[in-house]
Amino acid sequence: MSEWIGRIGVALQPLADRLSEKLRQQTSLHADETPVQQLDPGKGKTKRAYLWAYRSNDLSGSPPMVVFDYQISRSGQHAAHYLQHWRGTLMVDDYSGYKALFANGVREIGCWAHARRKFFELHAAGGHPVAQKPCNVLRACTPSKNRPKIKPRNDAQQKARLFRIGLLYREVWQ
Repeated sequence: MSEWIGRIGVALQPLADRLSEKLRQQTSLHADETPVQQLDPGKGKTKRAYLWAYRSNDLSGSPPMVVFDYQISRSGQHAAHYLQHWRGTLMVDDYSGYKALFANGVREIGCWAHARRKFFELHAAGGHPVAQKPCNVLRACTPSKNRPKIKPRNDAQQKARLFRIGLLYREVWQ
C-alpha cells in the first residue's frame, strides 16, 4: 500500500507544483506552521515535524488556495525558501521565523486573532482598563460564530466595511 501512496504522490506532484506557482502569483498571503507527529522508523516512536500552510486571501477575488509544505523543523528557512522570489503582503503570527522575509521586501500584516487573544487574556486576568476598549472594538469587528459570514458583494461595500472598521480601530489607538 505504501508503494501505491508513493506512486500517487509522484503522479500528483505536477498539480502541487502548479498550485504553488498560482498561489505565489497572489499579492497577499497568509502563512502559519503547525506541528505534526511523524513516525521515526526503527525507533518505535514519533518525532515532531511541521506542516507549513500558505493560503490565499479571501478578498483577492481568486479561487481560494491552500498549499501545505511538509518540513522536518520549524526553522524560518523553510518559509524563506518557499517564498524566496515572492513579494507581497504576508499575514502571520509573531513567530520570529518569518522575520527574514520582512527584511527582504515582504510586507508584514499582523494577525488580529493573535492580537485579539492577548487583549482578551489581559482583560480576563483582572479587567485591566487598557484592555477594555480594544476588547469592545474587537468584539464589534470580529465575526461571531453565531453570526453568518457575509462577504461584500462589491468593491464599494468592501471599502465601506473597511472604512467602518478603520474608524473603530482608530478609536482604540487614540
